[in-house]
Order: sequence, then C-alpha cells, then structure tokens
Amino acid sequence: MTVFIADASECSVFENDRLLPCYEDRLSKELTERIYAKKQPTARSERAVTYLLLLEALNSAVSEKNAREELFAGLYFNKNGRPTFENNEYDLSLSHSDGICVAIVSDDKKRIGIDIEEVSEKKAATAAAVLSRISYDMKPDTDGIPVCRAVRFGVKGSEFYDVNLKKPEAMNEMLISGWTALESALKCHGGGFSALSDQYKVFKGISQKSFAFQKNGKIFTVGITVTDFNPFIHKKI
Repeated sequence: MTVFIADASECSVFENDRLLPCYEDRLSKELTERIYAKKQPTARSERAVTYLLLLEALNSAVSEKNAREELFAGLYFNKNGRPTFENNEYDLSLSHSDGICVAIVSDDKKRIGIDIEEVSEKKAATAAAVLSRISYDMKPDTDGIPVCRAVRFGVKGSEFYDVNLKKPEAMNEMLISGWTALESALKCHGGGFSALSDQYKVFKGISQKSFAFQKNGKIFTVGITVTDFNPFIHKKI
C-alpha cells in the first residue's frame, strides 16, 4: 500500500469558488455535497483535493480502469462518517490537516485507517490530555519507526515517551504521533471515539506505522493502522 500526499494550496481545484468541470463530473453527488457543506473555500478545496487524491490511490491499487471508476462511483459514508467502498475487496481511508491531504487504499482485504496532523504546541497539549486516558506504548518497530501498541490499561501518558526527548518540539512530535496512531486505529475500527468504551476491540490484532515530514515550514505526522478485513464494518446502512 502506498500513502498518497498532496498540498491543497498547490492544486488548482477551484475556479471562482466552484469545482472545475473536469473534476466535478468525476465526483458523485454525495461527494460534491460534502465538499460544499464546508463554509470556507479553503476547507472545501482541502476536502476536494482529498477525494481527488483517492482517485490516484485507486489508480495504484486497481489495475482495471472500469473497476476503479466503479469503486469510486460507489463510495459512500456510513452512519459514523467512515468512507467505504461497496466492493468488499478494497478498503480506504482519508485525512487532511492544514492543507495537506492523504489517501490510502488497501488492496489485500485488509481494513485500514490513516490520519495526518500538523505538529503544534496546542495540538500536542490536546493529544497529551486524550492519550493520558489511553493505554499506549511507544516503541520503534523493526524499521526503527515509532509505533503505538495497545498495552495494559493504567499506563500514564508521561510513561509513553522517551525521557531523553529534551526538546519541546521533539516531545510535541511524539505526542502528535501518538494522536495520529489513535485516530488511525479508530478510523480502521470504524466506531469513532465512542468505541473507546471497549479499547480491546479497537486495538486487537492491529499493526501500525507512522512517519513525519516537513512541508511549508511545518512538521506533519501520519499514522497508519491495518487489521484483518471485516466485511461487517463495510455493510452498507
């Protein structure tokens, strides 16, 4: 699976506050309505770019053009707002933060979730408050990439992080990495924050990756969660 990333500020998706016709005719009525539900033009542009980025991810995952066009046309959002393909052979996840959009498509009958967040002191403070109530263990995987794994309940937020992280910005990045890991796990599960009433089900059998990159003078972290495919989550309601 490949993570597709785009900067909405570099994409000429809108002209006179409308989608360009060449894009509009490729988006379903539901997607178009979700775009224009955003009041701010920049927010609409960000959401539009995310949907169009999904087409690029589909181009990578699905070899047959008609098949991927059918998948994209059948995209819908369940009662929890989770984007879903009607075809259970594939899964997808989308996210955007401060103009940076990401999309990913799973092509191996795995359920997937992705989240991106800008690293900032304010967001890190929010992440610390939430993560202090969630039992996470931050450890590097075999590739040296920070990964969040669920551990026993009762672990305090201050125990998540390497005590050698002396710089505030390094701590902020680690906190946001934990936040994106949590968000991507919830997106993968599909139940939203209410699912945390049973943390075991959210974190059971998952594998996670995270990475950070710089863009426009800012740092962003991306969290990805993958687990075994569950058709029930994808049942259209």
